[in-house]
Amino acid sequence: MNKTRPVGGPSLRPLLAMEALFMVGFSSVVPFLAAIAQDRYAFDASAVGLLIGARVAAQQGLFLLGGVLADRMGARLMVALGCLMRAAGLAAIALAAHPGVFVAGVIVVGMAAALFSPALEGLVGAADARWRRDSGRRGPAPFAALAMAGEAGAVTAACLAAPHMPGNAGVVALVAAGIFLAVGIGSLFLLPSSPIREPKGPAPEGTDVQPELTHSERHTPLVPVVLAGSVFLALYSQLFSLIPLGLAERGADAGLMGLVVVVWSLSTLALQWPLSRVAERAGRRRAVVAGLVLGMAGCLAAALGMAVIPDAALAAAVVPATVLLGASTMLGSVAARSLAASGGSARWRSTRLAAVPTAGGAAALLLSALTGAVARDHGLTAAWLIAAALPLVALTATAAVRVRGRARARGSEARRVLAEAKAAA
Repeated sequence: MNKTRPVGGPSLRPLLAMEALFMVGFSSVVPFLAAIAQDRYAFDASAVGLLIGARVAAQQGLFLLGGVLADRMGARLMVALGCLMRAAGLAAIALAAHPGVFVAGVIVVGMAAALFSPALEGLVGAADARWRRDSGRRGPAPFAALAMAGEAGAVTAACLAAPHMPGNAGVVALVAAGIFLAVGIGSLFLLPSSPIREPKGPAPEGTDVQPELTHSERHTPLVPVVLAGSVFLALYSQLFSLIPLGLAERGADAGLMGLVVVVWSLSTLALQWPLSRVAERAGRRRAVVAGLVLGMAGCLAAALGMAVIPDAALAAAVVPATVLLGASTMLGSVAARSLAASGGSARWRSTRLAAVPTAGGAAALLLSALTGAVARDHGLTAAWLIAAALPLVALTATAAVRVRGRARARGSEARRVLAEAKAAA
């Protein structure tokens, strides 16, 4: 049996290759948008902030719609359309003679991800569901492998593109557009033409249903999964808002932000596989809880570092916080996405998966606004403590939802037993 092939879908390897290429094309241009805007059009800091915010809003705000479209129309069409749209956006960035065209290209780049990312994740979710039905698992879980493939692509892009930015941004953006165009064309041959449907009935002969496919996990309530999953993106965003504020406040070298990116990527490549194995042994729900705890620890490490570490050794605060928040995402975000993928009907898998980053985008926006205000009025240590409180809130809220759900289930069972007793009498 092919253990990487979901029913009606492609094997996992082409999906991982697509994700790596997506990140090569993305990371060779998008992280440098601020530098391009300042170099080419003399955007000031506020205009750059609006530009980056518009891209994120266009991407995260439309994720749920992209998930619904992928479930209704199939992943192949959505991936092809999304790749074509991103290629057009990157071409506009490369060739724009007017800042308005440049801004439009940036927004189109964001909107494109809302089409192809939920579709690709839906296919990986199908592979994940099938992988959990098979005995003798080997290697990382499909969502963990997806994260590793993406980081490998991001590191490759950073090494190749950084020396050419922003001076040769036009050429780099055209190359990135060509990558997305090629992947879009390839998707027409590699991906299924219709939405994937899981087979009904027991697992095929010779396979074992694993503990993760118990009835309770197949029907895990979506709200606590989305709530917990959104926290990881919100905490990740703090690395790129609070750390730059800390560097500017202390007059430190802005190049330390490059260290954050490198440490994050290398940590993912080194730790994602072993942490995935730990998560599978412990169970996905426990992995989400562990991820939230690690996220809290990362924020507390940053708060402590900002409070006691001198300016000359600021990296001693940045690196531990980055590693802990990275491990938090590797454990919790991957497990949450896997639970969202398997926690209901296969018909709406992409929609459920898209709900996680959509909620994460909203949580990141709200948390960043709050921590920014706190940092301005009370300092960075207080801001990181506020960020550390978010995982605690999520743990409390998800526990309350689960307790309420169990109480309802017990009440329904009691009513059923009572009705049967009355009928027998």
